[in-house]
Amino acid sequence: MAGLVRFAWWREALERVAAGASGAPHPFLEALSPELATGRFPVDELLDLLAAHEAFFERRRLPAPAEAVSLADRSGARTLVLAMQLLGGGSDWCERAFAAGRALALLRLAALLPDLRQAGFAPGEETDLCRLAGSLAQLAETALAEAGNGRPPRRLLAPMLTRRLARSRLARLAQAGFDPLRLKTLPPHWPLPGLLLARLHGRP
Repeated sequence: MAGLVRFAWWREALERVAAGASGAPHPFLEALSPELATGRFPVDELLDLLAAHEAFFERRRLPAPAEAVSLADRSGARTLVLAMQLLGGGSDWCERAFAAGRALALLRLAALLPDLRQAGFAPGEETDLCRLAGSLAQLAETALAEAGNGRPPRRLLAPMLTRRLARSRLARLAQAGFDPLRLKTLPPHWPLPGLLLARLHGRP
């Protein structure tokens, strides 16, 4: 219930900022308020992102792989495309960003499966968490292949760092034998230094 209340808060806050209300109630919204107010960053896209997550939490059932892809596309993937468009990326880089966003969202979901089960999410078509995590990892690997390896222009580097982060998460999940429970027992991993170095050298 608390999660759904937060979704409602974000929806109301987004609509207020998009309508030109002063005093954004969150730093993220404050930074985006000029783009939201002018329509350069379409508020409908962010509202759809919220709706996708809200529907997932209302349903309270672990997703089948196809459902997971749909959620990933409406959330992480679409968000990266919007970021790429704001930075002036062309269609090729938008497609790569979409694939990288899909991969990262799928891998995040795979890592969260035990927590969702513990929170009372009902089993879906696939009841074994390891097999479900493995399926999501396979889909993420395919998406990463679509994201490619090319180096983007420096102005487009930030969204494409998602590609590196997704590869790191995929490697850790593989190290855990695609077992999301075992993933929690691995030593902590801090990808931020690697991401900062990658950004410094322009190598996502």
